[in-house]
Amino acid sequence: MFPILTKKGITNRMIQAPPPSSNLSGQSRPALPTSATPRLLRLPEVIKRTGLSRSAIYAAEATGRFPTRVCLTARAVAWVETELDQWVMERIASRSIEAKAA
Repeated sequence: MFPILTKKGITNRMIQAPPPSSNLSGQSRPALPTSATPRLLRLPEVIKRTGLSRSAIYAAEATGRFPTRVCLTARAVAWVETELDQWVMERIASRSIEAKAA
């Protein structure tokens, strides 16, 4: 339960917090396993892991060839670590497929 903040101040009435599996718009989100909370990586770490430049990352994302970033705030973004790891593994797998085709 949370107090209600109004223009005149905090009231004595209380509201109940939404259940953890739903967002404020009322649409339910898929529940994440508690043991596998996704880790978010900021741009410097993404650059280190991929070897790509900032502009190459954004260009590949714009064309759909790179994982989409997650907006954290109006000025901060990050990438989901598991999606980035999967992208790296796909690059490695495509290398071996291309080598066999040549």
